[in-house]
Amino acid sequence: MSSGIGKVAGSVDWTRVLSRCNPQVRKGVMDLRAHHEDLRRQIADAKSSVPKLDFDYYKSKLPSKEYGTMLSEMEGKVKGFQPTKTDYSDKLKVLENEKQTQLQEASAFLNKLEGDVQALKAQLDKLRSAKPVEQMTVDDVYELNPEYKEKIYTAIKNDNWATEEEKDTDHKAHH
Repeated sequence: MSSGIGKVAGSVDWTRVLSRCNPQVRKGVMDLRAHHEDLRRQIADAKSSVPKLDFDYYKSKLPSKEYGTMLSEMEGKVKGFQPTKTDYSDKLKVLENEKQTQLQEASAFLNKLEGDVQALKAQLDKLRSAKPVEQMTVDDVYELNPEYKEKIYTAIKNDNWATEEEKDTDHKAHH
């Protein structure tokens, strides 16, 4: 594990993550946390249990004439082995950029939803404070639904006195 990944994985603030989760997601995050801790423990155990090869022991037990050169080569390769390190910084930058983009999109979506909620609350307040239908006048309807006034005046102006239902029935009869 490269040091960069270890820092990222070790720096997870699980309390903060859990505090931001809704109840439906919390169990999954807790399972992920347990799995994460188990993997960290396994990595620590694996690092401490790497066996040391005693090449001197093998050299003393095997005929040096036949295996000496091969054992020396193997010893050099084992002692000189350096695992390759992978640099994930570019991938982490891409993920961070994607995260920022998604956060911006989520924020814009939430702002839109908040605006929609406010508009719906205003409409609900209008409806709650409106007169009962039996007591409403045309002006009251126009006040609650200003778009109706324009539609009705346009229909009258065009000498179109049919209701939407009559238009649909007439349209179907001609076809």
